[in-house]
Amino acid sequence: MVTQNHLQNLRMESASFRAGEFIRKNLISIAQEVFGSLFEQLAVQHGMTERYKRSLKITSEGLQLQIELDYRSKDNNLPLGEWFETGTDVESGGTHWIEPVNAEVLHWIDPITGEDRFSKGHEVKGITPTHIFETMTERGYPIFADELIKRTEEFMAQTELKWQK
Repeated sequence: MVTQNHLQNLRMESASFRAGEFIRKNLISIAQEVFGSLFEQLAVQHGMTERYKRSLKITSEGLQLQIELDYRSKDNNLPLGEWFETGTDVESGGTHWIEPVNAEVLHWIDPITGEDRFSKGHEVKGITPTHIFETMTERGYPIFADELIKRTEEFMAQTELKWQK
């Protein structure tokens, strides 16, 4: 005969498995909500492009969350995201020459006017660091952890065994 205590014991034994499965199935969507929202907000504040705003990649391997800034140049796969994050040599006032690698001209869209710009090469000053990714992770992890715990607790409460006489 199955008793209330027997069912409660079985349900308690499965609690860690059920919580782990819930986390595994919802880890990425919760991370995308929290980190994605912060990333978008910070990118807008820094006037970043739409392509930059779509460059946040969130994956997981088991319960291990992986967040990456995947923003690279279209032409030659240069790490633009890293340069915007940490900056280049702005303080020294130094400039450096950039020129097309696999094209006759450089092409970009002016972030202020939205106009197409072209160059056969030109001097540029360094890039001022934005620290968008760093700020996102520092602010986001506590929010993410709280949200993950809250939703897991809600799931566990919703799926607990309710004994009816």
